[in-house]
Amino acid sequence: MPCTRTTLRSALRLALLVAAVLASLLVSPLRTSATPAPRPTPATSAPAKLTPTNSTDAKAAADAAAAKVAQAQAEVRAQITQVEQASQQAEKTAVAYQQQLLVQARSQETAVVALIRAAQADAVVAATNQQLRIVVAQAYEMGGLVVDTAHLLIAQDPSALLDVATTQQQVGDYHDVLVQRALSARNASLVAHGAADAALLEVQLATSRAKQLHDSAATQLSAAHQQLLALRQQLTKARASQAQANAVLTMFLGGWVLADPARAAALNTEYSALAAEHVGDRMPRNTGKWSAAVGQSVVWRTLQMIGLPYAWAGGGTAGPSRGICAKGDAQLDCHKVGFDCSGLTMYGWGPYLSMPHYAATQYSDGHLHPALTQLAPGDLVFWSSDKTVKGIHHVAMYVGDGNVIQAPNSGDIVRITPLNSVAAGYFGATRPLT
Repeated sequence: MPCTRTTLRSALRLALLVAAVLASLLVSPLRTSATPAPRPTPATSAPAKLTPTNSTDAKAAADAAAAKVAQAQAEVRAQITQVEQASQQAEKTAVAYQQQLLVQARSQETAVVALIRAAQADAVVAATNQQLRIVVAQAYEMGGLVVDTAHLLIAQDPSALLDVATTQQQVGDYHDVLVQRALSARNASLVAHGAADAALLEVQLATSRAKQLHDSAATQLSAAHQQLLALRQQLTKARASQAQANAVLTMFLGGWVLADPARAAALNTEYSALAAEHVGDRMPRNTGKWSAAVGQSVVWRTLQMIGLPYAWAGGGTAGPSRGICAKGDAQLDCHKVGFDCSGLTMYGWGPYLSMPHYAATQYSDGHLHPALTQLAPGDLVFWSSDKTVKGIHHVAMYVGDGNVIQAPNSGDIVRITPLNSVAAGYFGATRPLT
């Protein structure tokens, strides 16, 4: 497929084949038997994704891409707000949870104290029981200290009887004191146990609720972060799509030529004059290897074509040819005789190399791919829509001094253009015959 901004799709493949045959008939007197005719793009090389074929569609695609970027940016900003809110809530619940853990620690200390007091009360109960057993045993040894009819009959001294009664009363009173003390200690033990259990249970329930809130807030924060990451990835993809759409639109709009027509015309005039000085120059012998002399001679040959019309699928090794009418900006190209981008580079390198009429394939016509700072006259430079070889959509030829000669797009002419003003998406360079 020829390199162009107005790429045809599978419906035009048959037309390409027919037009190529017609073009070969039109220019056959100019060709030698050793020069292959330009060949159309193989059907398998057509990209699956449709691209704009005119400036109106390109502008619509660029606007749609910009709208997607704007929407993605808005979604990212909104999600950032969600993350901030979730982060604040997570921080708030984390603080509350930590504070509740402190409360629980203090409650556990209180429970320990209550348990100690309960143990002390149990010890008092045990001691009291022991004292009661001693009193009962003493009373038993004294005969029970009970004043009954038998004591009254045998008593010889009323005062003795009184002493017995008094002693019995004292023992009874002491018994009552001990019993009351034991009951009080037991009640204190029960109260201490109950208070400790109730306080600890209440605090543990509060801690459990605080932990649930903390865990829930942390989960929501994690989900918000994941959503933000996904939205940022979508934004990155949207920006990449926008860059591709803008690159295509730049080509359809004529790039720098429309912005600075005077300079564009001056460059063409300057290089046309240089080309005129080398008309009829003898080209170096073809050794099958690159040399600076070969590269420069290719440039002089190509410069002779400045000013010829752009013609979609037009041109080749033998020179300009009639283009093919296509949808959009190329709808009149079958009435023009000229070059498209890859047809022009085919013509320039024609005396030394048989090249395909397809920009992406021309990238492989040399093993050396020089950097921008290492470009030499005759090197081919390429632009890609997706930073891959398959995505290459345009080719031009470096002529020196930071300029290239190119066939830009339908409606334009073969012209000299500053390399950095051709289009967006510069991919790399190839030095043929290396």
